[in-house]
Amino acid sequence: MTRQSVSILSKRGLTLKVLSKLLYAITDNSINSEELKDIHQKVLNASLMQNEVESDSKKDPFNIADIKWERILDAIANNNPFLRKFIEANTFSAQELRYMCAMFCGLSGKEYELITRFKSQYNLSWSIRQKIGMRPKTTNLRKFLQKLSEDSTSESLNNNVPK
Repeated sequence: MTRQSVSILSKRGLTLKVLSKLLYAITDNSINSEELKDIHQKVLNASLMQNEVESDSKKDPFNIADIKWERILDAIANNNPFLRKFIEANTFSAQELRYMCAMFCGLSGKEYELITRFKSQYNLSWSIRQKIGMRPKTTNLRKFLQKLSEDSTSESLNNNVPK
């Protein structure tokens, strides 16, 4: 399957792609996921019922900004045992935790920027790397976080840097 650039997706297409990734990330953790499932179902149904809007037709009433992305990411992070450890450590800002949650769920930095309108994801990535003890540009942050979550028996973050 070829990778499609998120910048060429419609707002509805981007929303469906991101919600699908978030739903996939919480399939093992069904607590408090009903709101996310409801949003996904509504957007999916609307997308299926409405054909592509032609340029001279009425404006599509869908607005990606109406979805409370921060609340969704916070709920996923709070219900994930791995991310919960970072929350309890209280060393990361709320925005850093949301970004880590998005990375852990498989979202790209561009997808995160498009849904939250937070344009400094590079700064977030750098800050998270500093706090975890990673050298800049050594390992993909998403892969690193996913590797850490798999290795829950470790005592120290610094001992888990993938080679």
